[in-house]
Amino acid sequence: MLGQLFEPWAAHLITRAGLKPGCSVLDVASGLGPVARLAAEAAGPGGRVVASDISGAMLAVASARPHGSGWAAIEYLQCPASAIAAEDDSFDVVLCQHGLQFFPDRAAAAAEMQRSAKSEIRSRDVMGESSIWECARGANYFFSSMAWSSRTVAGAWPA
Repeated sequence: MLGQLFEPWAAHLITRAGLKPGCSVLDVASGLGPVARLAAEAAGPGGRVVASDISGAMLAVASARPHGSGWAAIEYLQCPASAIAAEDDSFDVVLCQHGLQFFPDRAAAAAEMQRSAKSEIRSRDVMGESSIWECARGANYFFSSMAWSSRTVAGAWPA
């Protein structure tokens, strides 16, 4: 079921994000890890991928899946999206697939993703529309395969 439901969207997200070998990626609301796994493949052995999720059980299942050779190692981090246990400006790319609509505080989660991203990141909405998070602090932006849910966050940014 994972392959049928989430992996096609994950592949689309990774393609649209344009991940490069050696990049650092944070996958928020990683669940069983389809985005993290494809990000690890794209980032290669010189990259860094962190899969975060509030559910330790989901991360345990994700970490038990086979790891491809030539992939970046995947770190698994249990934390809520509204309090990501990562340093400021620590990821080249922050991804969130099918997660925003489940966060109790979407604005706090988006602010945490913003904080975790490096300042030079450019934005792209993977659904092909214009950037949805341009109102965020600085020039940091994210990629989300859930354009409708990210639009609900855009109006909630603090001044």
